[in-house]
Amino acid sequence: MNQCFFCGDTERPLTEEHVWPVWVSKLLRGKYGSDHFVHIRSTGNETTGLWRAPVLKVTTKRVCDECNNDWLSAFENDVIKPIAGPLILGDPIDIIKPADQEKLAAWGVQDGAAP
Repeated sequence: MNQCFFCGDTERPLTEEHVWPVWVSKLLRGKYGSDHFVHIRSTGNETTGLWRAPVLKVTTKRVCDECNNDWLSAFENDVIKPIAGPLILGDPIDIIKPADQEKLAAWGVQDGAAP
């Protein structure tokens, strides 16, 4: 039995979920004069890995394939990208509606509540 972060106990396989979505990396790459991201792995005070990559590749295997590929993917693509994209890029925005603030908070925290 697997434990999905969102739906709990499940027989479904767990899949890799990006902590920082690839689309965020693509938005940020080149924005500040860099074509890469620096990854640092450490244990305690010791650096155990240091490398460059074109995307932020930080993943976790805590989400089942159904949650990851169905509602979570749709939520991120259809709801979050249009709200977060301009914020990430620093585009001028007059106001973020309370309903959109709630969606961003749910996405940022991903507390297990399906939208």
